Amino acid sequence: MEYKCSHCRELKPENEYWSRKPNKKWNRSVQSWCKECVRRFKRLEINRKKQSQYQYKWRNENKVKLKIYIDKYKEENLHKIRARDFVHNAIRRYGFQKQPCTECGSIEVQAHHHKGYAREHYLDIIWLCPLHHRDYEGK
Repeated sequence: MEYKCSHCRELKPENEYWSRKPNKKWNRSVQSWCKECVRRFKRLEINRKKQSQYQYKWRNENKVKLKIYIDKYKEENLHKIRARDFVHNAIRRYGFQKQPCTECGSIEVQAHHHKGYAREHYLDIIWLCPLHHRDYEGK
């Protein structure tokens, strides 16, 4: 019998899935993700945990260096921080609506201040997904 993996959406034979006992909640005798998707997810999760542990350790060992870096960034980019905060507050307080990405239509978007960070241009923005935002920043 073949099942459709709920992660990769491919039809695969029953031996490509881990087995489980059917019960009231699940009537299938196999898991909803195929073995390949489960392995890939676990591998990514392990790498994510290692990276997180490394970052936690580095931050604790370099608190002074990190504070200097953050303070320097805030000093050099105060105009960007104010523009970003203005947009966040407009969304949160005044119902300003996020739009889909103008390039691909994705709903996971960031604001791109294409006319600069002057106060009169705080809300003159283009909504872009992170991928296209990176492309626009490079131009």
